[in-house]
Amino acid sequence: MKIDQEMRFLEVYYDGSCALCCRYKGWFEQQRAEVEVQFIDYASDAARKRFPELLEYEPARAMVVRSDSGMVYQGEEATLMTLWHVRAIVSCKDS
Repeated sequence: MKIDQEMRFLEVYYDGSCALCCRYKGWFEQQRAEVEVQFIDYASDAARKRFPELLEYEPARAMVVRSDSGMVYQGEEATLMTLWHVRAIVSCKDS
């Protein structure tokens, strides 16, 4: 998985009707992230407007993340991409 070190923004497309997804979103929003991260319910009008090709990535099956450079990550890679930018985890990587 390629990680863009210059990344400034992530869009996280998640299933707003999934309890686990909503818990992950809630947990993540309590963390300090290295980049701006916005969670967007994949079934929302906002998601369709921001990322018209989203359904090609089957967001009902797994979380989809898009970076400001246009890179798209799905499933496990999407989860790892969001975790990569959590400040507490980032500080452990430098140890």
